[in-house]
Amino acid sequence: MSAFVAGCGPAAADGGHAPTQHAASETTLVDESIATYRPRFERSRPVIAVIGENSGTELTDYVVPYGILRQADIADVLAIAINPGPMTMRPALRLQPQASAAQFDARYPDGADYVVVPAVVHQQNPALLAWIKGQAARGATLVSICDGALVLANSGVMDGHRATAHWATAGYRKTHYPQVHWLDDRRYVAEGRIVSSAGISAAVPTSLALIEAIAGHARAAAVATEIGVSDWSPVHDSRSFHPRLGSNLTAFATTQYLNGWLHRPQQLTIPIGNDVDEVALALTADAYSRTGRAQAHALSIPGWAAT
Repeated sequence: MSAFVAGCGPAAADGGHAPTQHAASETTLVDESIATYRPRFERSRPVIAVIGENSGTELTDYVVPYGILRQADIADVLAIAINPGPMTMRPALRLQPQASAAQFDARYPDGADYVVVPAVVHQQNPALLAWIKGQAARGATLVSICDGALVLANSGVMDGHRATAHWATAGYRKTHYPQVHWLDDRRYVAEGRIVSSAGISAAVPTSLALIEAIAGHARAAAVATEIGVSDWSPVHDSRSFHPRLGSNLTAFATTQYLNGWLHRPQQLTIPIGNDVDEVALALTADAYSRTGRAQAHALSIPGWAAT
């Protein structure tokens, strides 16, 4: 699967416009099917760009959809960064993308068919926002993962649309981006050429829904079986993830605060080879590093085969 080797939560941003009225209600689950792919520019199959921001991009938000979409083999999927050079990922690893945004544009002057936007540190990076708006103008479908929705909201392309993102930024989003109709309790929301997903693991059903839109239900079901997923519907209960007494508040506080304050992180090495499963690598590195008790690093071992 390898083409490059080396969670998301609240983030700050600016914005604010007059609220937009929308007919859909938050409590009514409407059809969230992603529009069926229609070939453009005489391409034999669609082009999907997964775009990151070099100074800080959420690891799983970026790698999970990239890996699942490549595994499906139903599109040309490219890992790109807004600038040349490697990307610093959160909370671990550095990844070398296949191309910069400028190199992608030179190769595909008509633009991508789909652009996947993960959560990034600098959500108002002018170059990133301009590139996204340019892709939208060329007719690309924009797919935000987790708080990548804040990037799309900052670019203005979400104005007037229904959308969702990580549950932890719900209050912030509704205050700072009232021009977007934010929904809770959705794995993903699809409206025209704007698709958005909830936090972290929602990248999985969103990727499968995109596979279904491009290649049909049978191909999506086959990939779902390969990765151990039985359902990719938009139905979701965001409230079950909220930290609360008697449930998960202790674990949340420990990983978010106490481990970092009270412990020095151990260094963890993850050996990788040419046949590395990038999704498994990203999830492993993220899980260990997210605890605050470890910092994961990838170590390339020539001739070593991952199992």
